[in-house]
Amino acid sequence: MDVEHLIEQLNRAGILEEIQRKRVTTSEMPATLYISLMAASIATKKNLSTVIACAVESYITSNQQKHFDELQLQAAGAGKTLEQYLVEEIVKRLKTKN
Repeated sequence: MDVEHLIEQLNRAGILEEIQRKRVTTSEMPATLYISLMAASIATKKNLSTVIACAVESYITSNQQKHFDELQLQAAGAGKTLEQYLVEEIVKRLKTKN
């Protein structure tokens, strides 16, 4: 997937700035997971937000190809390129979250 092309399309759709301002919150999590996050935070001397961001980045990086493969199938089913499909889906999600 061409991420630079996707970013250009998101910019053209007028939502790139909005995406850059987005902040993610977590749902309630089991105490064991929260304690593990806190332990990682204390061990690394980093704040909890940094530990969560690192965990998210690790998850995304290790599963990215699998996710893009699935998205490619969804895009093909909709008769669109991967980038077109993602832009449309991201726009939809942003509209429903506001």
